[in-house]
Amino acid sequence: MEFKLNNKGFSLREFIAVLLVMVIVTLVVLNVFFKGNKNLPYKNFRNLAKDFSINATSLRDSDPKYHNRVFLVDTIKNNYSHELSNPFNKKENCDKYESKVVFDEANKKKITLKCGNYLIFNEDGFSSADGYTIYKVSKWSEKVITGGNVQTQTFYNYSLDGNLVLDKYLIEKEFLETYSSKTGNNILSLSQVDTDKYTIEKKTYYRTMEEVD
Repeated sequence: MEFKLNNKGFSLREFIAVLLVMVIVTLVVLNVFFKGNKNLPYKNFRNLAKDFSINATSLRDSDPKYHNRVFLVDTIKNNYSHELSNPFNKKENCDKYESKVVFDEANKKKITLKCGNYLIFNEDGFSSADGYTIYKVSKWSEKVITGGNVQTQTFYNYSLDGNLVLDKYLIEKEFLETYSSKTGNNILSLSQVDTDKYTIEKKTYYRTMEEVD
């Protein structure tokens, strides 16, 4: 004798089969939804890098002073952009001094954008943003790192009578701006530091890079 679930003749087995199909469809839809939300910050990060490169190019075209490189801080100061919010953490902004667009003699441009622990590094400014590689990076450290994908960068400080003036070492762009602010001199390169009075101090810092998307 067959068990009938309702007057239309659906059996319990048929009801369970329909229910299972509905559950599977729901799971597929939820998976697509959450996967899309998970990938959204990466997509926004790539688009942010592309927009930054466009603003940097506009600034460079309008001011010969920026003929070979434009930092995010330059576009902000010259009102070509505002502070960029980190797509992975809306409570913080992207790094103004690591983020830059570099132009070569053939007018090609390379984009670097650093937001929190995420980095787009030296990508072709004329290619599609969808192809930009995204890395997750560690904090800069004086400790030597070997093996794997490692970045190195020179950080700067300056001393007076053997005593360091700044409480930490800074990457070049931030160092130049900090030195200018403290000394009242608007300098654009390390060669303009008053080495008769001050000594430039250098350190090499290291960090790891791991491709994430």
